[in-house]
Amino acid sequence: MSWPRPSLGRDAAHGGLSYYYPGNDNSKAPVPGSAGPAGEKVYDDGIIFKGVTQAGKANQAILPASQYYKTLNNFDEAWIYSSSFIKLREVKLGYDLPSKWIQSIGFVGANISLVGRNLWIIHKKVPNVDPETAFNTGNGQGLEDLSLPGTRSYGINVNFKF
Repeated sequence: MSWPRPSLGRDAAHGGLSYYYPGNDNSKAPVPGSAGPAGEKVYDDGIIFKGVTQAGKANQAILPASQYYKTLNNFDEAWIYSSSFIKLREVKLGYDLPSKWIQSIGFVGANISLVGRNLWIIHKKVPNVDPETAFNTGNGQGLEDLSLPGTRSYGINVNFKF
């Protein structure tokens, strides 16, 4: 019995097909070939950025995808936003019951109110998150990762004074 030989790889150099996803949208079928829509050269792993070398010649170096994304994640300034915001944090609408209604049952005063919290973020500069969310109690305020969304709440308060 003979075992099948393992394949050397599926890239174009070993019999695979070159392809690309138009607009980098992999929900569509890949397009076979070695050129992009505008005639760009498609490489198996990476891209050649427009620019020049230190010697002044056109850049010809392929930057691998792994290095590109590692470099992209090493500068945080692109994802730092102003934390200034304007928010309607709480609205409370209350009514003091007339004393003649409540004195007969032994109370000095009573208040009923409707309360709403986190009703509206009027203005913020950071996308996708509530600027007041906290990832932790240390230096993690405003991080979008692993934090629960802010909650909007409504309630009724009843306050009796003896």
